[in-house]
Amino acid sequence: TIGGQVWYFGYLRTCCRRPYHPVTIPRTEIHLFMSFCDFAAGLSVGICGLASGFAIGIVGDAGVRSTAQQPKLFVGMILILIFAEVLGLYGLIVGIILHIRITTKATS
Repeated sequence: TIGGQVWYFGYLRTCCRRPYHPVTIPRTEIHLFMSFCDFAAGLSVGICGLASGFAIGIVGDAGVRSTAQQPKLFVGMILILIFAEVLGLYGLIVGIILHIRITTKATS
């Protein structure tokens, strides 16, 4: 269930993708800065989600094997899995910050 929540970060980024509407901001006012911020926000969420998925998979595999041999390691494994999932959350935060920069650029 921990790894299943990483897709939601990308889904949130997709929903917030377009800060401008064709009626409120004409097509000629979409600057290169806004396009690169949008691209960077998508890359940040995607790459951090990918890294988080890899980390959760590796830690989960090793954690399950080691917990079978030594049950005391269960809490440590869960903590490391939480830290691995936070990688995806950091990417979402960076994406939101870039999205806010796009909307402030669009309104000013």
